[in-house]
Formats: sequence, C-alpha cells, structure tokens
Amino acid sequence: WFDQRRRQGYAILALTADPAAATLSQATLPQRAVLVLGRELTGKTVGIVGLGNIGQLVIKLLKGFDCEILGYDPVISSEKAASLGVELLSLKDVFARADVISLHVPQTDETKGMVNAELLGAMKDGAVLVNCARAAVVDEDAMRQVKAEKNIGFCNDVYPEDKAGKKSVADIADVMLPHLGASTI
Repeated sequence: WFDQRRRQGYAILALTADPAAATLSQATLPQRAVLVLGRELTGKTVGIVGLGNIGQLVIKLLKGFDCEILGYDPVISSEKAASLGVELLSLKDVFARADVISLHVPQTDETKGMVNAELLGAMKDGAVLVNCARAAVVDEDAMRQVKAEKNIGFCNDVYPEDKAGKKSVADIADVMLPHLGASTI
C-alpha cells in the first residue's frame, strides 16, 4: 500500500508541471520556468473519493503539502473522517469544491460509471481528476464531452485490461501511468 500511495501521490504531482512542454517550448527562460514549476499543490483543496486504506494513505501523503482535504465515502463515519482531518461531503460537493480529486473506490455496480457528466461538469475550471481506482468508475465518453467544453485535467493509471497496447483514454488523459498495483519497481 505504501508504494501504491507513493505512485498515486506522483500522479497528482505529475499534473502540476509540464517539463516536456518547457523543454520543447520556444518561450523565453522565465516563461519556460512557469511551465516547469507548474501549479502549486500547497494550499490546494483535494477531494478524496473513497476513504479506505488507500485513500487514508494518500491523505497522509498530502498532509505534507498543507492541503485542505475533502472526502466522500458512504461508509465512513463523520467521527472517523474528522480524525483524519477530512471534511466529509456529498460526492457532488467534493467535485464542485476540489482543485484535485483522487479516486480510490472499488469497482462495483454502484461505482461503475459513477464519475459521470454531471460530476465532471461540476468541477472547477482547471481542476484535475486522478483515477487510481478502476477504469469503469469514470465514464470515458462523459470525460471526452466535458473536456471539450472546459479546462479540466485527467490523470489515469487504470485501464480495462492491464496489458500493452492502445489505451482507450489516450485521447483524453493528460497523464497516463502504468497500473502497477503493489509493485515496488
């Protein structure tokens, strides 16, 4: 779980800078520095969807960035959320208020397609969705539709099949990482 938490933290950080664009850019040095430095994570509002073991480990990682943590989990008690330093909200409120939303839910009948056009449409302009849960949790067609209409980021490390080859989210993901599960290397 530690390695999965670290990888998910890297996924969040990967969306805060664009070193490739800075390297290839025709911009002046100060302008390129903005591309490399990206956006500051410190002080941002981060929504964690799924406050189980993995979600709780990600919360611990984020505490070093002095983030406001919002959470959604239909099972966790408000007392437990408070002990984690999490403001427990409805799913729609998490999507509406967070600068970064990180998914940590299992794939079930209830979570399949859970991240739909309504939730994606509620996201702030410039907000980022990180899917480290399961591929089917995010409605890919809804993501395509909303990304065409507003500026949101999408980082993904889960796919319908964990094998080499073309990924269905390649056209909409801003960052794609391999799904390594509990792998340490």
